[in-house]
Amino acid sequence: MVLTSVTLAGLTSTAILGDYIYFGHVQTLGLQKYDYVSAVICGVCGGLLGGLFTQLLLRGLKLSHHIFSTRSLIYPILFAMLCGLIISLLALSSHSFIYGTGYAQVKSLLDNQDNPSLIFGPLKFLSTLISGLSGIPGGIFAPSLSIGAGMGADLYQLFHSSPLTTMTLLGMVGFFSGVVQSPLTAFVIVLEMSDDHQIIIPLMIASILAYGVSRLISEKSLYHTLAQRFIKQYKMKTSVFNA
Repeated sequence: MVLTSVTLAGLTSTAILGDYIYFGHVQTLGLQKYDYVSAVICGVCGGLLGGLFTQLLLRGLKLSHHIFSTRSLIYPILFAMLCGLIISLLALSSHSFIYGTGYAQVKSLLDNQDNPSLIFGPLKFLSTLISGLSGIPGGIFAPSLSIGAGMGADLYQLFHSSPLTTMTLLGMVGFFSGVVQSPLTAFVIVLEMSDDHQIIIPLMIASILAYGVSRLISEKSLYHTLAQRFIKQYKMKTSVFNA
């Protein structure tokens, strides 16, 4: 059923919008001898940050649920308002470039059209984390790619071991794999979104390394834990309704 749904969705999208790639046809300089070093750097850093993001979000959600479950509804509303205020202040400090999914910034990095900002990745990390803690998440998937792209751009500034476009892709797959802890899924998604098959091996290395490092920090993946929590809440609500 899942495969059928994915196939039908892809066919429908192609029929309406035509053949397209999410980030367009990304052009790297091909496989360079230092790309394997860059893959290791982005994989380790992506796993560390991805595991840290997962732990902070899951522990924060657990703590907020414990605090607000026995209090008036006004408290979680006030907390959500506070989170919104903090995100707004972060956005103002960054000239509003952390709003949304971060697609425009990532696209600019992949096209090598703009000098990377060192604060984009960290601020996007904080804003996505706070959004998730508020109880009104603005999404995890697309922002994770943006955070990873920002991380890759920052690592490019530090090491210059590979071109900016390559470091951006490696950062994306590293952080995303660290969050979802599904290395094959992360690798294939970034590969399909960029349509760049020249650095397949470095992308795979970064994805697998990020998965391993992330597991050292967080034993469970973010999506799996959230899904289990939703199922538990649904069963509790169903049992109350039936009673």
